[in-house]
Amino acid sequence: GLVVGSDARLFRPSLILLAAAPLLLACVVTLVVAPERMTIAYFYRTHVYLGVFVLPAHQALAYALAKIGLGFQALSTNQTERRNRIWMWIGFAVCAGCIAVTGARTYLLAFLGAVGVCFALGRRQLWIVLLGIAVGYGVLHSTGTELVLNRLDLQTVLESRAFTERQEAWALAWSMFLEQPLFGHGPGGFGVVDNWGQRAYPHNLFLEVACEYGVAGLVALAGILIASFRAVLHLAKLPRIDIGQQFAIGLFVFSLIGAMSVGDLLRN
Repeated sequence: GLVVGSDARLFRPSLILLAAAPLLLACVVTLVVAPERMTIAYFYRTHVYLGVFVLPAHQALAYALAKIGLGFQALSTNQTERRNRIWMWIGFAVCAGCIAVTGARTYLLAFLGAVGVCFALGRRQLWIVLLGIAVGYGVLHSTGTELVLNRLDLQTVLESRAFTERQEAWALAWSMFLEQPLFGHGPGGFGVVDNWGQRAYPHNLFLEVACEYGVAGLVALAGILIASFRAVLHLAKLPRIDIGQQFAIGLFVFSLIGAMSVGDLLRN
């Protein structure tokens, strides 16, 4: 998942398939043999360390599946042969189903949001969207453990410890921003104020930048995002875009939505 789309020159059908084949095969076998191993129930004590990334394993899996799923969606719009498009659709649908079973709620919503934006911007593949949702729902309810089904229940989400802790972190980050609005409390300031002995963050990109870098940091972040949005809108007006550009749009939306509730500035 980290390799796919990391460089435009690497975004090729062969690389997507090379990355997707072993991952999807492992997921399908796992769903058949022991579906609970796809979820946080099995992985909750395990983390994956990839450079500056520190991902809980179920989120790492969802992250990789989402990038590959977005790759399949982009590839499907540029296939001239119907048979190849069908294979791309199937790959996309399997990725959607596996993401649902991981129990990574934010990344599931981010993936659906990215797919929806790509659809709305004119690269309309309604069948692939509906197929992905249908397969995801079917895989979730046929193989998903009780824990995963509960994690995706709205009432359970609102009452969960994870959501409560995030609300507290968001409130603290906002109060920190109000205390030092111009330049913030400095890098790592959230963890210091929150009395953590290690790196801590409020699980929201905007609030993290606001409380640690203040208005100056928000202006810099806005510059990055505005430039990206302008590029997306420019591409949306073109009669046709290549697969790398479509993938980039989907990944940008996925990353932005995910950054609202998962991870910190380095990770996002």
